[in-house]
Amino acid sequence: MIAETYQNHIATLQISYEKAITHVAASHQLDGLLIHSGSEHYYFDDDRGIAFQAFGHFLHWIDVNRPDQLLLIRPGETPIYFQVIPDDFWYEQAIASEPAWGECFKVMRVNSLSEVAKALPSGQFAYLGESSSLAGAMNIAEANCNPKPLCSYLDYYRAYKTEYELDQLRTANQLALNGHQAARDCFLAGGSEYDIHLAYLGTCGVLEDETPYTNIVALDDKSAILHYQNKRRQLAQTSQVLLIDAGYRVRSYGSDITRTWVRDGVHASFAELLVGMEAIKDRLVAQVRPGISYIDIHRQ
Repeated sequence: MIAETYQNHIATLQISYEKAITHVAASHQLDGLLIHSGSEHYYFDDDRGIAFQAFGHFLHWIDVNRPDQLLLIRPGETPIYFQVIPDDFWYEQAIASEPAWGECFKVMRVNSLSEVAKALPSGQFAYLGESSSLAGAMNIAEANCNPKPLCSYLDYYRAYKTEYELDQLRTANQLALNGHQAARDCFLAGGSEYDIHLAYLGTCGVLEDETPYTNIVALDDKSAILHYQNKRRQLAQTSQVLLIDAGYRVRSYGSDITRTWVRDGVHASFAELLVGMEAIKDRLVAQVRPGISYIDIHRQ
């Protein structure tokens, strides 16, 4: 079932990108579009790498969260996935293949980006990604690096989800709820912010850098800080309020769930506030349906 919806997803993207290339960016006279997953970066004056996160437009096509991967999209042609796997004994470089790729892409395995430059078919391409120097090495003109009309069009239409994308988002939300329940249980058992954070990760079976964003786990007064970033280790048997904002990622699609939990003895004013917020939330959620603008709901 996933293979079928994924193939339909790729077909939908192909149509959208062909329109972007031939109409939206018509003045650039493009033959195609090269999408770069991104480059690996390191902390200043250090050999420790920063956790990598691939470019969203690359992940829109293929779930490979690895640096220096490239996709070539051309009207009327099967997309080419340049799978760059360096010869390396320092780090694991293998990339697990998905069966559905064979139906959706022409996969070309190479050892370096310089091999990609040699393997690129002739034509004038635009480049989407972070590295103008890489685009130059691929003989792509600077004017064709992230052209604004093209990027704006593709950014806008990412909001329209295919059935494949909706399936991944549903699963990501369902699995995140398991972690939220574990976090609640840990809070009620007197766990610290650190304990609650680990309970969430452990139940979801993920590492910190595998979540779609950094978890927010805030007890009591810290829950008033919008993007509270710490995880206090002190035990918190007397804590009255837990705010947790945590998600789960499935094939590069992330859920984003915020929950507030309280103990039975929480201050009456806060309990009333929470009940009121829940009622507002339920009323707004009940309005969500196809054809209703999110902006109209947000303005309420």
